[in-house]
Amino acid sequence: MRHYPLPMHPDAGPAARAMQAAKRQGKAWEMADILFANYRKLKPDDIAGYAGELSLDVEKFKTVFESDEVAKEVAGDTKAASRAGVRGTPTILVNGLKHRGPRTLEGFKPVIDGEIKKADALIKKGTPLAKVYEALSKSK
Repeated sequence: MRHYPLPMHPDAGPAARAMQAAKRQGKAWEMADILFANYRKLKPDDIAGYAGELSLDVEKFKTVFESDEVAKEVAGDTKAASRAGVRGTPTILVNGLKHRGPRTLEGFKPVIDGEIKKADALIKKGTPLAKVYEALSKSK
């Protein structure tokens, strides 16, 4: 999951930072669920309340949420998305290739299975595991 807070949605940036802060306590996806369910209530006080609902250490959450580190992570995601040609959300990239169409696991299973086969072939040819993603992404 990478973040791409759209400028037209003023609360998207805080929502992205909230997910990153919750991730530090192992609850990123749980936070995402709450944020999407409450997309009209994403002010900092609302978000801190959601952290409490998830039984997170709220003070630690707030510190991380407000940190430069998390702001830089979200900004880095945004820059990477722009370089990849992302113009909106959701956008799904598999090994650097944008996919449109089905957004279900069943719809992506053939794509994922195909990429696994390509990765296996690279590994069998001697590509180090740490270099497989780079090799697959360059082939797009």
